Amino acid sequence: MGPLELQWYDYLLTIGLFAVVVVIGLYVTRGATEEDYFVGGRRVPWIQLALSIAAGVLGGGVMMVFSQFAYSFGFSSLCIIGGIVLGTFLLVPVAIRYKNLADEQGFYSLPDLFRHEWGRFAGWTSTAVVAIWTLGFIAMQLIAAGFLLKAMTGLEHWVGVVAAAAVVASYLVVGGFRSVIITDCLQYAALGLVLIIVLPASFPNINWGSALEHTGQMDPARAVGFFFLGGLNMVVSADLWQRIYAARSPVDARRGVQVGALLVLVGGLLLMAPALASTGLFDSTADTRGALVLALRAYSPRILLGLAMAAILMSVMSTLDTMVFVLSLSISHDFLVESLGKSVRYRKQSAQIAMVLSLLAGAIVAAPFDDPDDLLNVGIAVTSIALILAPPVLISRPKKKMCKRAVNWSLSLGLAVAAVLVVGEAAFGDVLTPENSIAVLGGSIIGAILGTVVNRCWPTSEM
Repeated sequence: MGPLELQWYDYLLTIGLFAVVVVIGLYVTRGATEEDYFVGGRRVPWIQLALSIAAGVLGGGVMMVFSQFAYSFGFSSLCIIGGIVLGTFLLVPVAIRYKNLADEQGFYSLPDLFRHEWGRFAGWTSTAVVAIWTLGFIAMQLIAAGFLLKAMTGLEHWVGVVAAAAVVASYLVVGGFRSVIITDCLQYAALGLVLIIVLPASFPNINWGSALEHTGQMDPARAVGFFFLGGLNMVVSADLWQRIYAARSPVDARRGVQVGALLVLVGGLLLMAPALASTGLFDSTADTRGALVLALRAYSPRILLGLAMAAILMSVMSTLDTMVFVLSLSISHDFLVESLGKSVRYRKQSAQIAMVLSLLAGAIVAAPFDDPDDLLNVGIAVTSIALILAPPVLISRPKKKMCKRAVNWSLSLGLAVAAVLVVGEAAFGDVLTPENSIAVLGGSIIGAILGTVVNRCWPTSEM
């Protein structure tokens, strides 16, 4: 599979669209306060929230893996998008429980909730989990950027890595979370437009018989693992909690998450059509990991190849900028201010420094990894560690929450299981699979039960 046959005007269009995104991202954040910078001023309307959620979920890593799975396993690939959509809907009642509390207490991050509800150890642990989780996703998106740009243009892998990091840094450092929200809306609109344009050409070429035949080729345990891994990860996804904190009201938060889940489903279905239609385009020696690029080359109008390339790369950045922001907040707010007691006066400045350093570190890590299989490995690893945080969030509510000691047991045993899986993967390989990763959640649940029974501390009504 060779690169797309791009002309000079395709590159010009791509660069122009990136420039528009950067300029708009900077323009809308003029005169922003620190509250605007970190949580969008807590006045983001539901439609912006929904578009931002959809753009953040359908990043480059998810698109690549989903397209490859749709090509290889037909409709079984819906277990990925289905789990994500279900988990996003499940987040609605969970997060709305805490929206008013977050506004009252001025929460900036998911670890703020853990620290407020269950104490310093829970705050430290959740900060570490979120930091590892975001680092993995940053590397994942940069690997995707490098692979996709190389597949589309023939440029070296590291060029895409550096380009994605540079574009995100150009508006994120100055604009903060407000710029994330606005640019996400533009990025989802661009991706949706391209997929809608491609649909009439790709849909009639779907070989339904072949798609159904491939559907039965995915291991059922793997499909179930992907479904639950994707769903439960959404409940404890730090970037989604960040968006809920930023919502204008509980009503906007609820509606934004619900519509966002539907937009993810629509985007996934639109993305599936060209992937399924590309089944007959590969020869026996082709690399099916490039199904997305091959489908775009086959079904995009020639004049819009530049727009298609820009939309795909912007989808990478829509997840990358959020993860970089969440990591910088974990460092500047959760670690320096809340854990070490540093002055809030330097919180924004330290966040900006953390953004630059995290993008630099992510680029250094991602540049050597030009194999897209690394995306799946990284994705599973970082997703599984987030499951450690699920039981306290799912079981508790503001008026009746798990006791502190039970949460500490839950977090500790979940971390221990995650460590065992990571060590096993490093030592033996093929251990950190979707079905095995559910063990992290099992460890966290068992820890919660043991902590409750041993300490005889049942859920209490303390607030």
